Amino acid sequence: MQLDYTEEDDDGNQTQNSFVLHISRDPGQREKVQEGDTDEDEEIIAYARVGESPILYKITQEEYYALIAATYNDLRHQEVLSADFNDINQIDITLEGETYTITTDGDADDRTYAYEDEEIDITSFRDALTALRANSFTDEQPDQKEEISLTVHLIEAVNAIVLN
Repeated sequence: MQLDYTEEDDDGNQTQNSFVLHISRDPGQREKVQEGDTDEDEEIIAYARVGESPILYKITQEEYYALIAATYNDLRHQEVLSADFNDINQIDITLEGETYTITTDGDADDRTYAYEDEEIDITSFRDALTALRANSFTDEQPDQKEEISLTVHLIEAVNAIVLN
């Protein structure tokens, strides 16, 4: 399995990287399978290795089957907002073309939230947002106008997280 990703440093320079996970059955067992000399009750012995590391990790039969059956969607984060809520300093919500901005003041332990300079209780919104999970993914493109957009600005972050 290989995952290609772009990483950005503090200066805004982007670097292309790859994460490779090698998964394999024990070579002796693999030879038996190829020769047709298998015992169906025999526990599969399998290993994983990260990149070019010389370290081999023994994995269980269940882990082996799960990894070789994994799809791209299986490996995605199910959590919609993976940022710590204490790292958010502004939230922009766009609904039917109008943007509503929630601002923050104070530090993580004593943070207040405001909309149009009026302090608001954000507990229910925070709990709902952090509980959001994706239960499926699609390749379909939307064919209607955007209903709602949420942009979360992180403290000292170069980029904002945009959820559509």
